[in-house]
Amino acid sequence: MGTPDLACENQPHVKNKQGDIRGTTKSSKQTLPTSAAWATRSAACVAASGAFPAYKKLPQIKAAVSALWNTRGLNWPSSVEQHRHKTGDLDMLDWLKAMFGFQRDNVRNQREHLILLLANSHIRSTYKRVEEREKVAPEIIAAARDVQAKTEIYTPYNILPLDAAGASVPIMQFEEIKAAVSALWNTRGLNWPSSVEQHRHKTGDLDMLDWLKAMFGFQRDNVRNQREHLILLLANSHIRLHPKPEPFNLLDDRAVDSVMKNLFKNYKTWCKFLGRKHSLRLPQGQQEIQQRKLLYMGLYLLIWGEAANVRFMPECLCYIFHNMAYELHGLLAGNVSIVTGENIKPSYGGDDEAFLLKVITPLYRVIEKEAKKSRHGKAPHSAWCNYDDLNEYFWSSECFSLGWPMRDDGEFFKSTSDLTQGRKGAPRQSGKTCKSNFVETRSFWHTFHSFDRMWTFFLLGLQVMFIMAWEGILLSDIFQKDVLYNLSSIFITASILRLLQSMICSLKLLLFM
Repeated sequence: MGTPDLACENQPHVKNKQGDIRGTTKSSKQTLPTSAAWATRSAACVAASGAFPAYKKLPQIKAAVSALWNTRGLNWPSSVEQHRHKTGDLDMLDWLKAMFGFQRDNVRNQREHLILLLANSHIRSTYKRVEEREKVAPEIIAAARDVQAKTEIYTPYNILPLDAAGASVPIMQFEEIKAAVSALWNTRGLNWPSSVEQHRHKTGDLDMLDWLKAMFGFQRDNVRNQREHLILLLANSHIRLHPKPEPFNLLDDRAVDSVMKNLFKNYKTWCKFLGRKHSLRLPQGQQEIQQRKLLYMGLYLLIWGEAANVRFMPECLCYIFHNMAYELHGLLAGNVSIVTGENIKPSYGGDDEAFLLKVITPLYRVIEKEAKKSRHGKAPHSAWCNYDDLNEYFWSSECFSLGWPMRDDGEFFKSTSDLTQGRKGAPRQSGKTCKSNFVETRSFWHTFHSFDRMWTFFLLGLQVMFIMAWEGILLSDIFQKDVLYNLSSIFITASILRLLQSMICSLKLLLFM
């Protein structure tokens, strides 16, 4: 949609009889008087340029002129004040002329110029708003306003609409879904922070994951995602139980144990490898056991959902969960701190995004620094640490020296220095130690080491072809007793090759240690 364009062209300056330069106006486009007062004052100028009454009616012109006439608060010189009271036809540019001594014709030119610039800008902004309104269909605008008016009822979701408006959705009618949802709503015995307690009493729509969010500072959208994730995991396990539980609309302990076993399999293996007792401690009361298990699972999923690139370091997640689960047990058991004498609270607090900013971000910075050292894959592998190298730190008991909350001066957070090759190719460091227990050093022998099975197959195949060519054996006679006896020598060759490979690997370890 086009917009009308108002322009004012200025003729080049010419010299008058006195020799000074004065601007003269000869506009190729017609200008107009924008008010009666202005028309009276500059009748000669308007008559010379030709008045165009249609322009006078444009609201944009009127708005620009009225803006320039706002001289409230301006102190006029006494020589001009008398004329202003008599005629009342002086605007901002006249005040500037009186104060700074600009030429009269220049003031007239720039007055028209400024009015037309303001009017053009006003017209274009008006048409732009009209175009934007015309691009969106009315029904879409109406639907958006309807959703905005019901934000307290509707909440974003992926698969399960867990808000009040989604209760009638077919997927929410499944008994296994209802069982999982009702199990998460069991918040009996959980001590809520005072800042959340008021909201909980008003709405009454907070569950276990909301409690974990309030205590450990997880993000709101992460809680929404992992709530659906956990409900679907429990519902899938609940519906596969045999024999079927009675009643079916109550979450069975077998379903909880099945999900928990799969979820914490790697964590328990990690604890066993490091000789540590896991933090999955259960209460004595039978009624509280299911709630405690669901809290542990919810905590792990919330950690995983907010871990970003730290997800590629599963043992690092185990370390984080190990400490946070211990704090969770202390919160629920009412443990008291020896130092302060108060109940134990989470080390990083429950502020908004506290977990992301105080736990994940420092770990991510370490990954980011190491990734920059790779120079987009151009640097040798011994000069930087990838995810496996960093994760290897958490496979040793030294990782517990980081403490909880993690110390900023811990070994893991020390930036790895540039590695240099010694005389024997061993990686050396100046000052700080490397985070990885194993540093991969590659040379041209790496090609033979990576494809050792292929080279072995080629050599054994070559030996078979030599034997068949030397003895003149046909392919049809290959399964005869004497032929098989001669060909069986390839097993001796394979054993010798395997022995040589083991000796080379041992020698390589001795050289690079």
